[in-house]
Amino acid sequence: SRLKCMNQVRNDADRSSRAALLAEGEPLPALLARASGVLTRDPGLARTLAEHALLRAQREARAELVVDAGRLAATACHALGDLDAAAAGFRDACDAAARTADTEREMMCRTGLSAALACMGRLDEALGASLAGLALARRCASTVGIAKALNNLGFLHERLQEPHGALAYYKAAYREYRDAGRPSALALMNVACMQEALGRPRLARRLYAVAIDGLAAGGDRLNESHALGNLGRLLVAVGQLNAARPVIDRAIDLAQRQGHKRQLARALIRLAEWHQAQGDRRLARHAFVAGMAEAEAAGCLPELSASLKPLAALHAEFEEHDAAAAVRARIDGAEATLSAQSSTLCDNSLRLRAQIEHARIEASRQRRRALELARKNRALADAIVVLRAKRAPAPAPRSLPALSPRETEVLRLVASGLSNDDIGSALGVSRFTARAHVAAILRKLG
Repeated sequence: SRLKCMNQVRNDADRSSRAALLAEGEPLPALLARASGVLTRDPGLARTLAEHALLRAQREARAELVVDAGRLAATACHALGDLDAAAAGFRDACDAAARTADTEREMMCRTGLSAALACMGRLDEALGASLAGLALARRCASTVGIAKALNNLGFLHERLQEPHGALAYYKAAYREYRDAGRPSALALMNVACMQEALGRPRLARRLYAVAIDGLAAGGDRLNESHALGNLGRLLVAVGQLNAARPVIDRAIDLAQRQGHKRQLARALIRLAEWHQAQGDRRLARHAFVAGMAEAEAAGCLPELSASLKPLAALHAEFEEHDAAAAVRARIDGAEATLSAQSSTLCDNSLRLRAQIEHARIEASRQRRRALELARKNRALADAIVVLRAKRAPAPAPRSLPALSPRETEVLRLVASGLSNDDIGSALGVSRFTARAHVAAILRKLG
């Protein structure tokens, strides 16, 4: 109760401070910069500021700021666990970016939409958004955009319970972030999670420690709480209880400060598991009850189920039969809902695997076509060289027309196996101009 009172006081203070901030009438770019700056520390405040900026940008018909404010508000909704609002906000931002033909902004919105849809279990839609974001990122040569799209594809494989595929995508995302010189602690945390799932606790522990330091240095309190909870779970599993308790306490403290109920539910479940490992069943029961309440408030069925099952067993041990029966009834309801979601997820998984396989086959076909075209171009260049070598000297030798510097450069590219399209891209001309140069070379060489 004391914690609830403290949270209420904090929320009231936050509301008053938000009202004061909004009343200042800041310019829109400054307001968006303020919202972006507090996103990782206080996503609730960031959402309020971004939504206010979105309304002002719509009234003033400032298209680019409409996209930025909408994407920022949707990102804050995702951080707060409001996935429906996040998906709707990202969709609106994608449409606004498409209307302005802003490729980079649309790419950022597509990757955010993919992450929200994947968290909601709508994997087929998430795959489409991920592939669209990846194509846009490659078009505008955005290394960070490519990394985010790869991270989303890794999360999709994680939801499909394919840890090896997820690990490969997470590693690729980490390398892209590192090569771009951007913070990569979040990608490293995902790599650590997959190493833990594959039964490599020592490596996972080292990676979690590095990721937590990076998240703390970057001020990403929400994901820092997530990483701390994962590390606490790992330490409890390997029996290092003395090291696990301060890690779990820190995760709980960060989740409470951020007001993120799902992360708080996870951290409280980790605390209950720690008490169980210590043999203190009464405190474990209290922690499971607190985790159950937070999971219910956040609407998180996996966390709710994870807290209900051991709670029912603890009620039975304390001979609290009525409470145990009530918890078991809630378990049945939660499992029925999870079963329905699992069947939907299974159908989506089959479609998702089929789409991934189709994309792989199409990519392989395109590579074979490119290799065949390169082989033909090399054969053509070799034939030209052979013909010139075998040309018999005439009694009155006729000098061949000299090639221009551009034609010499084109001939060198043809000899290296490039197609007309690739030659045009390398020289900064159209493929028709490149084809004309090749035809002129053939005429001059006979």
